[in-house]
Amino acid sequence: MYVSDKAAVKPPLRFTNIDILGEQGMCVDVQSWGDKPSLSLESDQNNFAISFLALDYVNPTNYSYQYRLNEKTEWIDNGTNNSISFTQMNYGDYLLEVRYKNQTTGEFSPVYSVHITIAFPWYLSTLAVVIYVLLLLLAVLLCIRWFLLKQQRKKLLVLEKMEQQHKEDLYEEKLRFFTNITHEFSTPLTLIYGPCERLLKYDHSEYVHKYVSLIKANAERLNALIQEIIDFRRLETGHQVQCIQQIDISALCNDIIHSFSELAEQNMIQFENVVSENIFWNTDSKSLTKILNNLISNAFKYTSVGGRIRVTVDVVDNQSLRIKVYNTGKGIRQEDIPLIFNRYKVLDGVEASTIKGMTSRNGLGLAICHSMVELLKGEIQIQSEYGSYAEFIVLLPMLELTSEKVDVNDNAMLNINNVLPIMKSDQLEQISENSTDLASSKHKILIVDDNTEMLMLLQEAFSDKFRVVVAHDAEQALKEVKNDIPMLIVTDVMMPGIDGFELTRRLKQNKHTMSVPVVILSAKNSSQEKIAGLDAGADAYIGKPFNIDYLKAVVERLIENRSKMKDFYNTSACAYDFSHGHLVKAEDKEFLSKITEYIEKHVDSENLSLEEVAEYMQVSVRTLYRRFKEMDLESPKDYIKEYRINLAAKLLRTTSLTVQEIMYKTGFANRSHFYKEFSKHFQVTPKDYRNKYNKKETEAI
Repeated sequence: MYVSDKAAVKPPLRFTNIDILGEQGMCVDVQSWGDKPSLSLESDQNNFAISFLALDYVNPTNYSYQYRLNEKTEWIDNGTNNSISFTQMNYGDYLLEVRYKNQTTGEFSPVYSVHITIAFPWYLSTLAVVIYVLLLLLAVLLCIRWFLLKQQRKKLLVLEKMEQQHKEDLYEEKLRFFTNITHEFSTPLTLIYGPCERLLKYDHSEYVHKYVSLIKANAERLNALIQEIIDFRRLETGHQVQCIQQIDISALCNDIIHSFSELAEQNMIQFENVVSENIFWNTDSKSLTKILNNLISNAFKYTSVGGRIRVTVDVVDNQSLRIKVYNTGKGIRQEDIPLIFNRYKVLDGVEASTIKGMTSRNGLGLAICHSMVELLKGEIQIQSEYGSYAEFIVLLPMLELTSEKVDVNDNAMLNINNVLPIMKSDQLEQISENSTDLASSKHKILIVDDNTEMLMLLQEAFSDKFRVVVAHDAEQALKEVKNDIPMLIVTDVMMPGIDGFELTRRLKQNKHTMSVPVVILSAKNSSQEKIAGLDAGADAYIGKPFNIDYLKAVVERLIENRSKMKDFYNTSACAYDFSHGHLVKAEDKEFLSKITEYIEKHVDSENLSLEEVAEYMQVSVRTLYRRFKEMDLESPKDYIKEYRINLAAKLLRTTSLTVQEIMYKTGFANRSHFYKEFSKHFQVTPKDYRNKYNKKETEAI
């Protein structure tokens, strides 16, 4: 320990004891500190006291002590107390300096110091700090990795959505393409099927009959495929309309199953019919027919010759109608079952059928079946063992009956009977010439279509009763109408330039042609397209392929109605109308309506007079009487009185007003006069009239 030169005359100061944590057991002897005293403490030993003493054995109380912690701080006077206590000291290094003051001489002693070190806690040690830094770096790395993974997942999600959207767009384009193709097939199909019908009807050659029947059968098959695509498109766009009625399920299913019997015999397939009797169920007959047809057709397609098919129809717990179609064959792999009804696989691959009389397999029938089951709020299940069997199970709930029978588009069945044969192009001019030579008394009809063969077909069909004029597009049709307005127009929809809807709209917006009936023929058979055609102004909308007799009936009825309307407006009868049980002229009806309107507004006024009415109508009272006489009506005065009485009777029937209140509301000021006129008109008093009416109402209930 260092002591200044004046130590000889000043007693030395010694650190005598250190009390740690206030426990005597932790007291430290400082006599062995040597010349450079120091104290090292643990982090939890930051509460301690240091004792010191000036070694003056003669006058030990003659000294006061001062201390400071670190050199840059101020000295703290500790008085004669020779002990310093420290509490809650922070970790680190400190230099404690102590000196004493002689109270007699006022002199200070040299400075005595001790180095104090309080260790860092374990969690702030160098190793701990290193660990903290490493953990922080690890956390930063993990955050970076998480962020990168999040961005990667986001990119994958965007790519997945783009891929899904691309798949949806591709699917939609594919379905739209096939739908448009089916629309284009409608006209050729009409022209294929028609000649077959005519040849089978008029040609009795066995050779011709054989091959024409083959053509007709394939036309019907093509017709069925077209309908499948149209139905599927309608289901996908949500335009399929359901008509829920109570159906005799047993009879319907038996009829459908029986239609496959010949196919089963032809391919030596054991075909079992297990349909419960007397099943009546609320569902859509058309949808159920397609569901069962598609399931049975699918079973035949995948059943080899000599196999077995079983159709079971019953009711489960009086809650669900169950349809099971079982067939032997190669079955379905379990991993392929979820893909059976995948709409994106429809039409992707066409697989040839091994069964004679069945079309190729393309998955469209099952897709339609699945969509229709969902539309009927049911479910469809598949049970299968690969290489052994497959069974489709459909469960349909009981649905509520529709309040009104819904139009389910009869044209969707594509009935193509009675279609006339096609003609050669040179026949068109010949028919036109023959038509021109006919009597001019025949009504003229205009047929608009861009298909020459369809024009010839329709021209031949109508040429026996009408003078037919044809046009290949809307522009030519408008020119023809401008030259000579026809009695009726038949038009196609899809044509180059102006389509049939726009042509119809233009005709109906022209005051000179708005009365001409327009019949639209189109391969577009959905309800929305029919509504669009009717909104454009069409009088009838018929889908292709169409029944020629039905078209003739529509045309003849429209022309007949127009002729009757034309005859009516050419006579004086059109100038008259029925009003108040009398036949009056149109201008007289308007005159009478204005009078009635004025009376209605002022009926509660007892001062309502003929002079006021005549002034309102801007005529004299005399003229007013004359006009009523010309209309064969009662006098104006009686007309006003009758209006009041009839209004009073209405108020007695429909309100709870008193007779007195009704009397004032109808403009009667005198009670006896009101009773007299009312009784004269209805042969009963107002009170009896009300009681009689209320009695009838009660009896009706």
